[in-house]
Amino acid sequence: MQRTSLYRHFDARGRLLYVGISGEHPTRLRAHRYNSRWYWDIATITLEHFATFEEALSAEKMAIIQECPLFNVSGAPCPPRPKVKADVRKRKSYEELWEDVHAAFAQAMEP
Repeated sequence: MQRTSLYRHFDARGRLLYVGISGEHPTRLRAHRYNSRWYWDIATITLEHFATFEEALSAEKMAIIQECPLFNVSGAPCPPRPKVKADVRKRKSYEELWEDVHAAFAQAMEP
């Protein structure tokens, strides 16, 4: 049995950026540093510890469904995120992306 942690990364405005699980959170955080464009927006990290990987995985799935983090991609039944074309001249701010997510959610909820 390996203890596993569920982590949540929030930006300075309290928006949930990402939810994940890891048996070695510091190692996983370093991986995000090099592979996740939102890494430098992390202002707060919370950890929730579980006795087993399976318990953490179940909690992660529920957190993604219920909390809709901005940058989780796999397994997220959240409203469709708008496709944003990469433009090196002007990238959308996270605020603008957040507004796009909420607009997409409102549209998905319309009858």
